[in-house]
Amino acid sequence: MKILITGVTGFVGRHLCRALKSSSNTLYGLTHKNVKVPDGVTAVTLDELKHQTIDAVINLAGQNIAAARWTPARKQALYDSRVTLTKAVLNALPNPPKTVISMSAVGYYGTHPTRCFNEFTQPIPGYTHELCQAWEEAAKSAESEQTRVAILRLGVVLGNGGALEKMRLPFLFGAGGPIGDGEHWFPWVHIDDVINIIITSLNNSEYRGPINVVSPESVKQKTFAKAYAHSLKRPAFIPTPKLVMRALFGEMSELLTAGQKVIPERLQQLHYSFIHPNLTEALMDIEQQRVNSHA
Repeated sequence: MKILITGVTGFVGRHLCRALKSSSNTLYGLTHKNVKVPDGVTAVTLDELKHQTIDAVINLAGQNIAAARWTPARKQALYDSRVTLTKAVLNALPNPPKTVISMSAVGYYGTHPTRCFNEFTQPIPGYTHELCQAWEEAAKSAESEQTRVAILRLGVVLGNGGALEKMRLPFLFGAGGPIGDGEHWFPWVHIDDVINIIITSLNNSEYRGPINVVSPESVKQKTFAKAYAHSLKRPAFIPTPKLVMRALFGEMSELLTAGQKVIPERLQQLHYSFIHPNLTEALMDIEQQRVNSHA
């Protein structure tokens, strides 16, 4: 199978390439010129893509939504790296692929302190919903009798790197803890399950439409903070006031101070068996992986 991966140099992309390169698949990574791609991947530009026949597209591209304040310029960059790029990739392909697997996020649902969201729950309007909806619509435009489209709505992906790496230093110094009262929901998923679900989606035609990629164990942010500190053998009792987060990050602080309870209903219907369904075990596994990688 000839597979095109966008976002090939990102956190999920690097893990996915390692998982796929030992198979009989031919991997292509969409990049700018002179950008190094992972081993076993052939780099292609958008122009070069017009001459390739691709069987499957795995669309991981998208700038980190939590990397900076949501200024008008930043919002445009987030839109272009998701929506505009998705449209450009699909339009560049000379033939429709058999499968498109495109990322989205649980931000699609908006935030709420008590509501529980599955793939068919009405979302709450707001910036993250609008961005994810436009991203999903761009991917779904490829859907036809020839092309199956699966939309994976990711929770916070935990692994050796990514979001967890950015949290690590404060927790190591004992400054990690709940944000505000920590009562908001924290939908999470282990990187191993993300990669396994992507690969399963490649090979199982029942994986189509929106799919929540989150652990079946729903936890609140204060529970996550305590479990992460425990995995690092550190305390987690210093709260960060919401007002401080708002002052530091503006509108973007809602990613850190609010959340949504999301359940993986479609994965449960598809009888997917999670590798890491428990948060404490997942965090301990990640810390052990980190130790092993530095051994």
